Amino acid sequence: MKLITPILILVATFCLIASCKKNRNCDNILNQAPPRRIGLTFTDKESGSNLILTDAFGEKNISVSVGESGIPFYDWRIIKGSENSPMNGFMEIIFFNDTPGDHSFKIQIQGKETIILS
Repeated sequence: MKLITPILILVATFCLIASCKKNRNCDNILNQAPPRRIGLTFTDKESGSNLILTDAFGEKNISVSVGESGIPFYDWRIIKGSENSPMNGFMEIIFFNDTPGDHSFKIQIQGKETIILS
């Protein structure tokens, strides 16, 4: 028991010294910002109804890619069927990239238009 206490104190001191330094100031320890979210709704020009809430419109009819590169983008979802939510009838794109610059998304809807967001 006499040997365990000094060893535990030594390990705790080493962990404290190794984790925080004056030049780092413990940056980025549990300090990651949540992702940005982009909410979109699609409206029929003629009737004014929300296209996402129709039965013919769903995730299988939409493909999202990154800008002009055409790389598929998978961090998106359709919010549908939750009548009490203010986000009901929205398409949500979850954007994790925090690097500055231009970011664009190409949304293709089968039987409808192609949309480019930037």
